[in-house]
Amino acid sequence: MRFNAIRITIDAFWLLVSIVFGVLKKLCFYQDLTNLIRI
Repeated sequence: MRFNAIRITIDAFWLLVSIVFGVLKKLCFYQDLTNLIRI
């Protein structure tokens, strides 16, 4: 039971990490777009 809870926590952690990375990539992408538009 405890091991299962740990596994769920790890899955949730990786999900959070992937979401954060996705948001950061989108932010960088939008910054690149605005830089291109400004030039």
